[in-house]
Amino acid sequence: MHPADEVLGGLQAVFKSLDDVSGFLAVLVAVVTSIAAFRQLRVWREETAGKTNYQVALNYRRSLFQLHDAIVDLRYPVVRPNEVNKDCDEKHEPTPEPGSSQDEWDAYGDRQCVNDLENELKRKRWLINLRWAEMMTKYRVFQDQLLEARVHGIREDRFCVELDVFLNKVSGMFRLRFAEMQDNVWDAREALKPEKEKRVTPPLRIADSERALLQQVGRLPPEEWSTEKSEILDVDQLEIDLKAEIDRLDAPVRQYMLEHR
Repeated sequence: MHPADEVLGGLQAVFKSLDDVSGFLAVLVAVVTSIAAFRQLRVWREETAGKTNYQVALNYRRSLFQLHDAIVDLRYPVVRPNEVNKDCDEKHEPTPEPGSSQDEWDAYGDRQCVNDLENELKRKRWLINLRWAEMMTKYRVFQDQLLEARVHGIREDRFCVELDVFLNKVSGMFRLRFAEMQDNVWDAREALKPEKEKRVTPPLRIADSERALLQQVGRLPPEEWSTEKSEILDVDQLEIDLKAEIDRLDAPVRQYMLEHR
């Protein structure tokens, strides 16, 4: 073999070896890059999932606190401008003519007192129905967030039975109060009747019937609860019981957020 052919063959062998090495290096780089990209993707997914779960927990707590405020707001002692029922058909007695006797003025005052009781009942019912509808909107939002929390494994329970029972008792509290106010209206009307037109036996009390019904269906509120709240910052038994229920619903999610910050 000619010496030049030997040199050429040696060079070809060297180049082939270099090609094999570069190909190996290229494969090695590709493998390392893939592993790094996979790890980065896994870290990104974990971070994204953590952020998503944290946001779900945040939305859950926000909706829960908004529901709490809406329940407290049911008994807010001040009627806001947007809560005034301008279409309320209130009853008012015509004012006696000038020169009317004292008896006519007294009778007018008695009739107007009855009207005032009835008008107050109408206003209170309208106001509570308005606020109750707003509260139920917040409650439905909370139920949606509860479902979302279950999907993400943040909460396991399906229903908030205790909260439903609590709201049923709040509803029963207002129903009982309205029944008592209706009884007061009827008593006032009865007192205006002439003696011969008054009932011999006392009329059936609506409040007694309502109380018995609420007792039967488990919606009778505690005696310490009241539909009235004289001061905005007062904290009575109803709000104490409400806070305990809200804290019970909030505790597991609050703990989750503390552990996943």
